[in-house]
Amino acid sequence: MKPEVTRHFMYYGLIVGLVFCLNFFLSTRTGALALSLSWMITLAIPVIVTRMAIHCRERVLDGVISYGTALIYGIQLFFYASLLSGAFRYVYCQWLAPDFLPNQVNSALLLVEQMGLTGLIESNGMTMNQYAEALRSMFTPVNMSLMALVINCLAGLLVSLVTAAIVKRDKNSVQHNN
Repeated sequence: MKPEVTRHFMYYGLIVGLVFCLNFFLSTRTGALALSLSWMITLAIPVIVTRMAIHCRERVLDGVISYGTALIYGIQLFFYASLLSGAFRYVYCQWLAPDFLPNQVNSALLLVEQMGLTGLIESNGMTMNQYAEALRSMFTPVNMSLMALVINCLAGLLVSLVTAAIVKRDKNSVQHNN
């Protein structure tokens, strides 16, 4: 892959990473407007990535990109975006809003009780206190950041599979258009 392509997906990965950070921040808010904006951003991300891949194809690769190159471009774009997003989640959960994860655990425990699932948990040989401790040990800033990294990379793979098919263009189709 050309060095220009690497610079392109690293730079645009930073931009997508900032979009991921904004999306996460909005998802932590409780208002309807913030949650609506978060959903709109989530739906817009595949469109944004497609536009970036087209931009790379036209500006860096002279209008030609193979499916494989487009796929790798998208995967790496999401990877760099996920690194930035994971770092932001860690900082947010560790220092900016240290009560965020404990509140999420408490909300999950309350939901379990409201749905009447305590019997199900206890039938599996676990008390509610043990279940709460297990949740608390799982919901740490490091774990949340790593989970976000993995989930964003997997989502990036799925989006890139489709995006690559949309943006691929071989030399023959470029010559026919001229």
